[in-house]
Amino acid sequence: MDGNVLSVEKDPDDGMYRVRFSFPRADEVVKELRYDRVIVCTGFRFDASAFAPECRPALVIDDRFAPLSPAYESVNVPGLYFAGTLMQQRDFKKSTGGFIHGFRYAVRALSHTLDERHHERPWPHRQLENSPAALADAVVARVNRSSALWQQFGVLGDLIVTPPGEPADYHEEVPVAYAHERQLGYDGDYFTATQEYGPDHDKVDPFDITVRRTAQNSVDDAFDAAYLHPVIRHHGGGELLATHHMAENLENHWDHPEAHHAPLVEFFARELDHRPSPAGR
Repeated sequence: MDGNVLSVEKDPDDGMYRVRFSFPRADEVVKELRYDRVIVCTGFRFDASAFAPECRPALVIDDRFAPLSPAYESVNVPGLYFAGTLMQQRDFKKSTGGFIHGFRYAVRALSHTLDERHHERPWPHRQLENSPAALADAVVARVNRSSALWQQFGVLGDLIVTPPGEPADYHEEVPVAYAHERQLGYDGDYFTATQEYGPDHDKVDPFDITVRRTAQNSVDDAFDAAYLHPVIRHHGGGELLATHHMAENLENHWDHPEAHHAPLVEFFARELDHRPSPAGR
């Protein structure tokens, strides 16, 4: 209802509840509605009683969650992993890890992490031609069809490892923080591709026509886009080297030849030219 609850009072005559709301986006209009029942959802705390003291995870955020590493592993109990809604500790109130449409993709990522760490099965990937056009084709195809990148915005991303003189390895739906951790000690270049909103996007009324927005498919304003859009970052030597924002599109089609594909090809061409030679790796 997009309103703030001002009061909840039980009517002694009929036993119903009178609930008063104010609506900030309607000039603080106050409205009273009547209900048979009121359910108060006040959150939860983590029940650690199932764990012996020597393997009990630490707790954070008002004792709701165990703090987790980028691999969804307890930070103080090695080998203790969490799956499901408790994974949201990694993206609490930032993405969708608290809901099934978000954590289902995190669970799948966890399965790949466990395979990689404990069963000598590498993260699923495919090889691509290590060229700007081929990398741009792959990224454009993925951002236009991947529900994981869409739902777990800013949390899951595709990882593209680009060793000079060799084919590129394209890994799908890797937790971004884990991707960086995974590449520690790798002195070559890699890219991440995510879907992200602009800063403070959740504070903007989507129906407020007075709010400034970037123009549809505007390449020049892409870095300032507030709506969900693909972001590609270049990393190397443990540092962020460059960032490319694909132009905002309200129909969520990031495949325009001039607005989306060509600028991405240019970005990859420019960044791949800066890679060290095979001899210098």
